[in-house]
Amino acid sequence: MFLQNSSYQFSIIAVLLFLTTTLSAQSNTPNRPQPVLSGSLIMQLADATARHMPLIDTQVSIEVYGLVARTKVKQFFENPSFDTIEATYAFPLPEDSAVDYLKMTIGERQIIGQIKVKKEAKRIYEQARAAGKKAALMLQSRDNLFRTKVANINPGEVIEVHIEYAQKVQYKNGKFQLRFPSTITPRYEPKVSDTLIEEFNQPSRSNQTLPDASVKTQVVPKAIRPDHQLSIDVSLQPGFPLKMLDSANHAIVTSKSSTGAHQISLQKYLVTDRDFELSWQAEDSTSPRLITYHELAIEQDGDVYSLALLMPPTKKDFQSLPRDVTFVIDQSGSMQGQSIIQAKQALAMAIEQLKPQDRFNIIAFNNEHQSLFANQVFADDSQRSWAQGFIKNIEAKGGTEMLPALRQALSEQTPHGYVRQVIFLTDGAISNEDQLFNVIANQLGSARLFTVGIGSAPNSYFMRKAAQFGRGSYTYINRVDEVIVKMQTLLEQLQYPALTDIATTWSTAVEHYPERIPDLYLGEPVVLVAKRPNMETTLQVEGLVGQTKWQASVVMPAINEPKQSGLGKLWAREKIASLQDEQITTGQPELHKQSITDLALAQQLMSPYTSFVAVEQKVTRPAEKSIKSKNIPNLQPAGSDQYGYPQTATSWKLVSSW
Repeated sequence: MFLQNSSYQFSIIAVLLFLTTTLSAQSNTPNRPQPVLSGSLIMQLADATARHMPLIDTQVSIEVYGLVARTKVKQFFENPSFDTIEATYAFPLPEDSAVDYLKMTIGERQIIGQIKVKKEAKRIYEQARAAGKKAALMLQSRDNLFRTKVANINPGEVIEVHIEYAQKVQYKNGKFQLRFPSTITPRYEPKVSDTLIEEFNQPSRSNQTLPDASVKTQVVPKAIRPDHQLSIDVSLQPGFPLKMLDSANHAIVTSKSSTGAHQISLQKYLVTDRDFELSWQAEDSTSPRLITYHELAIEQDGDVYSLALLMPPTKKDFQSLPRDVTFVIDQSGSMQGQSIIQAKQALAMAIEQLKPQDRFNIIAFNNEHQSLFANQVFADDSQRSWAQGFIKNIEAKGGTEMLPALRQALSEQTPHGYVRQVIFLTDGAISNEDQLFNVIANQLGSARLFTVGIGSAPNSYFMRKAAQFGRGSYTYINRVDEVIVKMQTLLEQLQYPALTDIATTWSTAVEHYPERIPDLYLGEPVVLVAKRPNMETTLQVEGLVGQTKWQASVVMPAINEPKQSGLGKLWAREKIASLQDEQITTGQPELHKQSITDLALAQQLMSPYTSFVAVEQKVTRPAEKSIKSKNIPNLQPAGSDQYGYPQTATSWKLVSSW
């Protein structure tokens, strides 16, 4: 039996902390249910205490074909108590994942989930729960945070929850990358002031918190760290010979199958205190300048879904321009430990690489913010030396009031003949992402925003989307020994102007995403997902490098045989993301709600307005027997010394993470 072989191999989002632990000083009042904690499974008892219960194993299987990855996640829950329970757990997934499958298995019985409008899915689940039937409900809390409830797990019973999703492989600086998030950093939730209530149309003035803060987070301190583990297996078919195959955070074992696919697995079970990241690189002679994939749709219209990756000009095509740079560094409590060390090293390196004709300033923030200089200054030896002294004295403590620092950075005017850049170093541990995205989109002007994700489990959703709205790029730094290489790559990008004013021309009627191609920097490709007629189609891409015009074209063929690679799901996910972006930039959260719902139902996808629900028709809990609720706490991210937010940050709340 599964339990006999791995009964205490704890898993992805966390594990058994203390089977008989009472919640700490943040406990709720008697007879009030405990809040849903991210990645947690807790039994709520009659005396208002809580007992942590085990998620006993997680198995992850990833198949990569070219630029599309298909991931299967199996999580096994056991009820070792004497009560029938309801398990509630939250877990991170990649922010661009198209989640399209849910299955619940109890012994030999399997129940396949169905996509429903969220309100209807909740109603079906609650009815099944009340009737004593086994049921599973999967909800999307954020683009990269999901929550699943499983009702009526009987004593000693094991439940398997199986989810699947598709995602695009990332390509940057000559490397293909795939990331699987496995733990969560708690988020700071700022209070909404009267000014912000008016500006962002908040409904209430009394202790108002932001609307996208919905699920609370709990992490496990190092001193009581259990072995939160999972297994990961990857089958990689890149379509070309490889020069390099590596994992930034974990030791891996690689081999080749009879079909030529690269098989990758972990040397040992993964302790889930850091994200899994896999990267690979083509041999120099086969390094791609153009990659396209196509999928014939199964709908009656017979359209084709296509994905195209096109490389922009290389370094020799660029000319360096003087820069006006504002560095913004997060020194809040969530950055304690290795994160602040990485951030300070990265910032110090960036300052040293400035040229005398460049202008710069530094803004450091926690629950307050401060600038090194009153205005931008030239990067001469004296000012750089002053900046290095300022960096050495930075300490991580306090809250994460990011908005005022961001606004100040974006308020600077761009001098004539300069390229205006804002470089943001943070773990992104905030809950008010949509508010920040709105500010970036509407106050960016001619500036460009670049995000540097710090730590072993940064908020990748915030990093990517902030860079997208800021028309810049993002970089992750997982460990201290990566600072030099990662920052050197970023700083080289920033020395050259982007490929700007990018436009596309198609020979047939095409719906593609993103609709507006972002500026591109050295080592970044043009990536498009399109729905087009099943006929030969030509795509032409053009843009400006400085004042020089650049263009390239792609011919996409007609497709004869249906092939389900997941491109249709990815296209739908990209369209939903585009519609959600309009909700953010316009400040109208209900805009396109029906369009998103209709598309998600048609493609059987999770979305903010649709959920998976699975119900077994058999009643397994007698009506006279009560049901108790449970959660599972997350493992503290590697390198973090923060056990909780400081008591001095009185406006702080622990809220959902990614």
